[in-house]
Amino acid sequence: MTKGKFILIVVFMIVLFSTVIYLNYDKIENFINNKQWELVDSIATIFPDKYLATASMGKDLIVVESDKVSGYTNSNVKTFSIDTTFKSVILDDEQEYCVIGEDGGSKLILLADEKKLWEFDTTGELLSVSVNKNGYVACIYAKNGYKSLIKVLKPSGEEMFTNYFASTYAVDAEISNDNKYVAIAEANVEGINVESDIKIIDMNNVQAEAIETIKLENNTLLLDIEYTDKNELLILSDKKIEKLNANKEKETIKEYKPTEVSHVTIENRANAILVEKKDTGIFSTEYILKIQNNATDEAKEYILESAPKQIYAKNKTIAIDMGNEILFLNTNAKLMKRCRLGGQVKEIRLYDNGNMASLVFRDRIEIIKL
Repeated sequence: MTKGKFILIVVFMIVLFSTVIYLNYDKIENFINNKQWELVDSIATIFPDKYLATASMGKDLIVVESDKVSGYTNSNVKTFSIDTTFKSVILDDEQEYCVIGEDGGSKLILLADEKKLWEFDTTGELLSVSVNKNGYVACIYAKNGYKSLIKVLKPSGEEMFTNYFASTYAVDAEISNDNKYVAIAEANVEGINVESDIKIIDMNNVQAEAIETIKLENNTLLLDIEYTDKNELLILSDKKIEKLNANKEKETIKEYKPTEVSHVTIENRANAILVEKKDTGIFSTEYILKIQNNATDEAKEYILESAPKQIYAKNKTIAIDMGNEILFLNTNAKLMKRCRLGGQVKEIRLYDNGNMASLVFRDRIEIIKL
């Protein structure tokens, strides 16, 4: 080989190498910044016979089956088992409490301290349930020609009040952490335009004239509401994420176009989490996980290699189902763990303040320590 050819080859390799780095700079930088991640494996496996759903209660994982509800510690020790019957369930959990309802049925139970605190019959068709950190429960159900009713119960199981909706559908209900207010998201989708609003009920004054109504923009679909630790109400619609401050005024946290976002959630409560889609070529799309602090507007980013299937968030942990693996990030967009187990994950449940995760497969539940 002549000296000239050798120089040409070296120059070609340098140009090629530089081009590859330039075209993949974001991915390389992302990998370097997250090089401390750890590959984790399952520490325990549960084999439920008649699986329906999972939830959390304090540090325990709750496994709901059609004939019982059981609790498991982080080391897979069963702490309790309650005989009951469900065909399908809707549920919610918050710190030490877990509420479970019969989806489309009338039975509702509240769990705490490794036991069933109470069981209640709504005599209607349950549509949604929620519980706050103090054990106050709100349930949405249909009955007697009403499109939806809202019932609030104390931790003791005593009824506080019922609110009736004749012309709109209640899609979500959340109780503030100071037990003062219940926020009800409602929507009317039967007209030409979608109409959404939020009713705020003072739990010490439930008279109709005392109810405050917060209107959303015309033709906006309300998707979710969540109370923060500071009792500010987060509002997720198909156009933006907003916050209702102490003066009941709406503040915009993030606007987005549904066509440019594949996932969005406010369940972390401290941060709005979105996956934005960005076309990088005729046949290529980049997916960017954005974690935006609801208080400071500071945003962190993490570049995903492909479109995620699902996103779950609890406290400072974010779980991303990528299909072939599960990524676990913190709210600083730092990749902490990767999990690669055989089989298709149906559901992920973060519990114990986000320090543990359960991966639900068709035939088993794998427990991951984070």
